[in-house]
Amino acid sequence: MYAIVRPSGGSIHVYSEPGHGTSFKLYFPRVAADVGPAPPATPATVQGGDGETILLVEDESAVRVCAVRAPIAAGHRVLEAGSGTQALELAAARERQIDLLGTDIVMPRLRGHQLAEQQEAVRPVLGVLHVSGVTENSVIHHGVPDEGAACLENPFSAGELAAAVRAALDRPA
Repeated sequence: MYAIVRPSGGSIHVYSEPGHGTSFKLYFPRVAADVGPAPPATPATVQGGDGETILLVEDESAVRVCAVRAPIAAGHRVLEAGSGTQALELAAARERQIDLLGTDIVMPRLRGHQLAEQQEAVRPVLGVLHVSGVTENSVIHHGVPDEGAACLENPFSAGELAAAVRAALDRPA
């Protein structure tokens, strides 16, 4: 939540009372102009897929539900996991190759880079795309393994995600 609200210029206010619970209020800046609906993705925006299989790992279900749409629209097969542990179980049970691991960097228990390392031991994937809504300094502290790793900063558009997936798949090993 913080990774979406703060970069947008918003703020989060938390109210909590023992015995009464906690509430979160999210404040976003007012938009001056009528923006209207987002334009539909065009073939030029969505990069073509060759039916590659992507294992998409995101602990926030709302983000995961939205994120799977772009790769599917681009012609990829997508397996969804809500945690690193679930992703490893899905990969171990799968007989066919997983072409790309798309993983959130900051997740509870098993961070994205740890998942990528463990995935490599269970069943190697052809590529890894790290996704994060945190700043570059936070990414470094959460351990993205190398400077040249494929990364996509959240929030992103469907076109940006599709392009990042294609670029990660086309990266030399």
